[in-house]
Amino acid sequence: MFGSRRCLIILTFFALTMLVFPSVSNANEEGLVSEISVPVGQSLQEAINSAVEGDTILIQNGVHVEGKYPVFVNKSVTLMGQDVEQTIVDGNSSMTGIFIVSVDDVRIINLTVQNTTSNYGISGIHVAHVRNVEISGCTVAYCGSGIQLTDSTDGNITKNRIADNLGNGIYLHSSSSYNRIFGNNITDNPIGVLISDMFSQLNLFHYNNFVNNTSQLSAIGALNYWNATYPAGGNYWDDHANLDLMNGVDQNVVGSDGIADSSYQDLDWYPLTKPIYFYSMGQWSGQDYCATIASNSTISGFRFDPSAGSFVSFDVAGEDFTVGCCRVAVPKNVLWVDSLQQWAVMANGTALVPNSLIVEDAENTYFYFSYDHSIQSIRIVGTHVVPELLLLAILALLTLFVGLFVLLGKLEVSSVAAG
Repeated sequence: MFGSRRCLIILTFFALTMLVFPSVSNANEEGLVSEISVPVGQSLQEAINSAVEGDTILIQNGVHVEGKYPVFVNKSVTLMGQDVEQTIVDGNSSMTGIFIVSVDDVRIINLTVQNTTSNYGISGIHVAHVRNVEISGCTVAYCGSGIQLTDSTDGNITKNRIADNLGNGIYLHSSSSYNRIFGNNITDNPIGVLISDMFSQLNLFHYNNFVNNTSQLSAIGALNYWNATYPAGGNYWDDHANLDLMNGVDQNVVGSDGIADSSYQDLDWYPLTKPIYFYSMGQWSGQDYCATIASNSTISGFRFDPSAGSFVSFDVAGEDFTVGCCRVAVPKNVLWVDSLQQWAVMANGTALVPNSLIVEDAENTYFYFSYDHSIQSIRIVGTHVVPELLLLAILALLTLFVGLFVLLGKLEVSSVAAG
């Protein structure tokens, strides 16, 4: 009996360990997923046709020109470029578009897609009558429309460069709703975003940079969202009067916060005053974390290393004798404090007080501060950093394990006394 109890406790411990440290599997419901490599000269359409649901199709560096366009993405696969700047799918002035996505759950990542005819209905990537499509880390340029959504929902268009297109950067129509357009650089297009019908609604546009478009947007209806709540903010618009003397939900408290005091076209109620950029902090439990920095300075040397301490650091530079400013958002899951007063914001080792504002929401802590331009080393210091989560999990498991063995010992003593 004692042996069976020991086995039960050991099995319980290992079961709990698996809950805290889950294994990673590369299998989907259809079986084992695989990776298909496509060198230059091999047909992308043939690779998609030979794939199974869930496969990753790795497109190798070089300029890929398909024999016939468009390429129909008719399976739930991932199309991934080896390097966004060197993996180029060229449409060869296609009059039918380059990619047409016609099934749910497709991912297109790290590709440059370019060169169609100028008709705004002809797109680099056309997502048609589907849901849950992700387009991220891509460059889409020199197309009639960069990315087009037709009757498509629940998509994610994130952290792409959508530039120099001949008609629209992003084109939504025919009841394309509930999509998230986040963190894109939408630049040098005749129209940045075109929403051509009132049934394409409840889309969220957030943390995008709208720069040097002839018209930033053309949107029918007002049921789309152009900002998140305060203090997260909205988008950066380079044609907005970015006066920033106030802060707060109603922008009525004296002091700057990196958010303009007035709305953009009565659509974006919290427009950012400077362009925004993303800096990777790492991945934990399958989740990627980034810091965001909106600044008029040149940012370099971003660093977040939990083994080095509970801080993020980076350098800022600008023209001498001018004033620089930064608005930084740091995820609370990886760097945090017990109270806001514990944060320290420093430039070249000197505390930026009182020239800093610190606010938070459920997910991030936001910092706004200014400094004299030259080369400055910025450090934002908290009190807790992400490995503590792992350490706490380990300590909890060890405590549980010790408790189980103490219980086992008591059971053994009781068993001997009873015998």
